[in-house]
Amino acid sequence: MKINILALGRLLRPKQWVKNGFVFAGILFGAQFCNSALLEATCLAAVAFCLMGSSVSVLNDYLDLM
Repeated sequence: MKINILALGRLLRPKQWVKNGFVFAGILFGAQFCNSALLEATCLAAVAFCLMGSSVSVLNDYLDLM
């Protein structure tokens, strides 16, 4: 089975990940950007949001094919 990397990239919809930047609003407006533990947790949350959003999109596309 051959995997097309460009097609996979489009399937994950990285353009939609921009809205996950709102996760950083709390530490930005709370002036906690220098708090490394909080910044690490926020980055992890942003990555989790991106992965969850992509997985829902992939599942939706799969169900549309059926």
